[in-house]
Amino acid sequence: MYQIKRNLRTRVFSRAGDAWRAFKTKLTREYIFGEKIGVLPYDDIYPFLDADTWKAFVASRQTPEFLEIRKKAQESQSYNLSPHILSRGGYDLLMQKIMDEKYRARKEASTNLSEFIPPPSPPSRHELWKRARITKKGDYVSKEAKIVADKIGSFKHVGRNDILATALGKPEHPGRVRGVGKGVGIKDFFGPLSCSSVGKDMVSRDEMETIISRRIDEVKDELKKEIMMMNGKGSSIDHSPDSPRIQSTTESCAPNVLSLDELSEDKECELYVENPQRILVAYGRIHNLGPTIHHKKMNKDEVRVVVLRVIVGDALVPCPTEEVTTVEEALNNFITWPRRLVKGANAKVILT
Repeated sequence: MYQIKRNLRTRVFSRAGDAWRAFKTKLTREYIFGEKIGVLPYDDIYPFLDADTWKAFVASRQTPEFLEIRKKAQESQSYNLSPHILSRGGYDLLMQKIMDEKYRARKEASTNLSEFIPPPSPPSRHELWKRARITKKGDYVSKEAKIVADKIGSFKHVGRNDILATALGKPEHPGRVRGVGKGVGIKDFFGPLSCSSVGKDMVSRDEMETIISRRIDEVKDELKKEIMMMNGKGSSIDHSPDSPRIQSTTESCAPNVLSLDELSEDKECELYVENPQRILVAYGRIHNLGPTIHHKKMNKDEVRVVVLRVIVGDALVPCPTEEVTTVEEALNNFITWPRRLVKGANAKVILT
């Protein structure tokens, strides 16, 4: 009997269910309807099966109800004009392969052998989709796949209607997300749908940045006019550079906690935890790569960091995952960290 950690149960049971369904599908395809008709699997490569179990399984696969389900599944699959050609490792293995390629390319391009090479950002969903449909010769599996691949790159990402969904011409199914493998639902990848966006026109990121930039310019012009008017009236406001500046001496205000604007600058970060007092546990860099990490949406009060140097290895990270629970496990890995526990130092933010 195996003891499975509570935070791993859903994932383990999901993978076990996938493996069980795949095994039954293989038996059905090869030994009941395929090239091994008449061969007994327990005499072939599955000695753990027995005659009674196999006989009952064959009978369940030849009922009118199952044959109707099989026919509908075959018809549905016939509409898939651009199937992937991945191995058993699926999209998880492909993602690791692409990240390894990016890391090797960065390492080869580096002129300093002792320089730390930060881990690359994970490949986007449409990049995974394209690579999963390219043969060893560099050709796409079908002309339909090439048409979709050619469309990719000419669209803007707006909410759940991202580049891949736009290129395919179909929205994502609520129960699964294309191009990211099994076990990832639409909420896991894109995050919950904002209630305020339902039924309203969506504004793209570029349009929003234009609106904000225009409004900032308007505010600056208004402030300049007010200052000119105040100077013209002989304002008594003291603009002397020798005016004393009051500084806070409280511990909560003294540290240089990173603000939202500072996240776009080059910063090394000090990573703290509260246990219950604030303790420095690691150094790292901030990576401003968008609102999601590992297919999950980050909270507004969190930032993405990569841990570069560990101070307290056995300290628990503030935002644990299934793979990372301590600072030592987070070394050279992407992980989210509460913004209030990230403080500026001297290194760089990596924008990729």
